[in-house]
Amino acid sequence: MRFSAAPVLLLLAAGCGRDAPTRSETPEAAFSASPLHFLPGEPSVVKLTVTAPGSVQLPPDAAAKAFGGLTVLSGPEKSETELAAGWKRTVMTWRVTGYLPGPATVGPLAVSAGGANVYAGSLALTVDDPLEGASGGLEELRGEKGPLDVPLRALKMLIAVGVGVLAVVAAAAAAAVVLAMKRRARRGRAGEEQPSVYERALAALEMLRETLAAITDFKPLYYDMNMMLRRFIEEEFGFAASRETTEEFLVNARGGLPEALRGGLDDYFARCDLVKYAGAPVDRNAAAAALDTAVDFVKKARSVHAPAGRGSGDGAA
Repeated sequence: MRFSAAPVLLLLAAGCGRDAPTRSETPEAAFSASPLHFLPGEPSVVKLTVTAPGSVQLPPDAAAKAFGGLTVLSGPEKSETELAAGWKRTVMTWRVTGYLPGPATVGPLAVSAGGANVYAGSLALTVDDPLEGASGGLEELRGEKGPLDVPLRALKMLIAVGVGVLAVVAAAAAAAVVLAMKRRARRGRAGEEQPSVYERALAALEMLRETLAAITDFKPLYYDMNMMLRRFIEEEFGFAASRETTEEFLVNARGGLPEALRGGLDDYFARCDLVKYAGAPVDRNAAAAALDTAVDFVKKARSVHAPAGRGSGDGAA
């Protein structure tokens, strides 16, 4: 009795059709950055990598949403790589920086890819405090290139140059190392050479001004100006300012600032809020004028306010 192989082949073909591999991945998006830790004013390269079908579209206010506490120096630069089944890997690249030491967050952000929204979670960055690194320099001076190396090297020369030369070289090297250690330590130690609150605020605002010509999105700049001025007021005048709403802060300011410093604050911070949250139009000249206003406020505060014991200025209001 003979059997036909055709039905068996048809069944195998049908089974293979059911088990054929299909692309089941879901679209993905993630932020990455290098470096994650950087000093004020130094750039960090932030990348948003999206793997999804079709092209990726950023929302119009992507920079403001993703980099609210940072300043965008350039970007986004877009590159695409074709994958299988119509999928693409898209990389968006920005160069960002920050001017206030402390933690910063990139994201979260929703982008459009192939007609659907793809969400990228947040990424933690840190703007390092340059003063905190000063103490680390002392340990470096005691390491491989520290004062112990000088007598070790000098011992090899002892036979040729004599004990007298050894003593001179060792003494000179030790003096140089001690002097360098003292200079490093003074940078990180609170004392007479520690910059005043006025000097720190003015230096931070001037660092912002140096980036003004290169940026195109002014929302992060207004955010930084707002926070710098609030932290200066909080540190110098001793009332809550950096974490309050604008309304709460202005109420505190009316009671905590000298009368000579209150004029124009309401208009200044209201304008900052309009740019940050309502997307009010602003150009480079307006941003420069806002920076001038913040600098003038700090300088005026130094001239009218000098709390006893701080040594922050001459005269008092």
